Amino acid sequence: MGCRRADRSEAGSGADLAGLTGPPAAGRFRRVHDGRAERSGRAPHADVSFGRNQQVHDASVTARPARVRGFRGLSVILALGVVCLSALPAMAQAGRASIPEGLISKPSELTQDEVRQVRTYVNEHLPRLTAENIDHRRAARRELRRPLTARGVTVSFRLAYSSQLVPELRRLADNEDRGVATIALLLAGELATSPAAQLAIERLASEDEVVRYAAASSMGETLRVAAEGAPAMNEQQLTNLVNRLGERLQSEENPLVLDRVIRSIGAGATNQRREFANLRNAATRLLGDRLAERVQNADAARPNAEMELSMLRGAETVFASVNRGALSPEALRASGLLSGQLIAYADRRLNAGGGLNSDEVQRLQQIVGASENVVVFAWSLLDPRAQRRQFGLRDAMGAEGRRDRFRTAADQVIGAQGVLVRPPFEFSTGQFPR
Repeated sequence: MGCRRADRSEAGSGADLAGLTGPPAAGRFRRVHDGRAERSGRAPHADVSFGRNQQVHDASVTARPARVRGFRGLSVILALGVVCLSALPAMAQAGRASIPEGLISKPSELTQDEVRQVRTYVNEHLPRLTAENIDHRRAARRELRRPLTARGVTVSFRLAYSSQLVPELRRLADNEDRGVATIALLLAGELATSPAAQLAIERLASEDEVVRYAAASSMGETLRVAAEGAPAMNEQQLTNLVNRLGERLQSEENPLVLDRVIRSIGAGATNQRREFANLRNAATRLLGDRLAERVQNADAARPNAEMELSMLRGAETVFASVNRGALSPEALRASGLLSGQLIAYADRRLNAGGGLNSDEVQRLQQIVGASENVVVFAWSLLDPRAQRRQFGLRDAMGAEGRRDRFRTAADQVIGAQGVLVRPPFEFSTGQFPR
């Protein structure tokens, strides 16, 4: 049975996991008058680039290099359990229990009778999550998700639904069947309650890479709900999720899981809601600082194409946050730090010897183009009086990977008199090893 494209209600779960069959996707955005990036092509929310007729160079992330071979192993495992979870045939409803829309959108605490309705609904569909028939599993997940994808889901309903689901999801999250464990963790993420989030936190360091991926996805789902709906968690609890993801970012070695961790942090870094302004600052600063450390320690003489795709994902995600403006100086400086480290890494790669093929050069061009975008916009936000200008990093590198031209262009950013060394950034030149 083939997979159809998931609708928006599925985008945070099954459709996200469908993306595991390839490297991080990207698309093209254009600049609009109010300073935001407007989508003009297909792309995940955290991927941003400019057209060449704009004030800064195109990050050119629309043309990814060919799929990196190492992405396939984990993808296949996950595809077996979750890729098509949102692509269901028209099936007859197995049961009769339902939850009225008025109950889902009820602002006050649910009564005992209403809680019993919720319990009946859960008890009807939950057992089929472990069914041998995969279609039955999919249908069960669809029905259990249904109340969470309805309009106007309230905190009161989330808490009541969570109290009925979480005890069972905790058991299922440890199921030896990876598909069952993944479904349980994704459902927990969409609940967006503290007890449900704890399930993902506890499994983020699992020895099983599939479970780690699902846990990171679950936390990203919760952060997405915080950006788009009404989570039953406060800002400090959500920030704790971001901090845990940051810890994973420092140690994760599987490139696909690392990419998912970055994407999930990005869900916090791009949150536009005023009540979560501190969350956005914390996520942007953490992503900049933690990923910058990994980039600084990356061995340019032994490059890892998958890691470089994660570097690009990080640069694009940070830019998606910076491009929205109104960030703290600390978050903006962290964004600049990551960009400087990425530019220094590209410089090291060009000078590591051995020559680069066209895919490698293209990937480095994408990285430095996205990094230049971040520096330019972070600089203008830190110092509105500064005259925004281009550095031409992508063009200086050229399709052939010109070392001399790129070094000269990079000096404008990370050299002794570079933008990142002078106020308002004020990093030391030793901060960017080349």
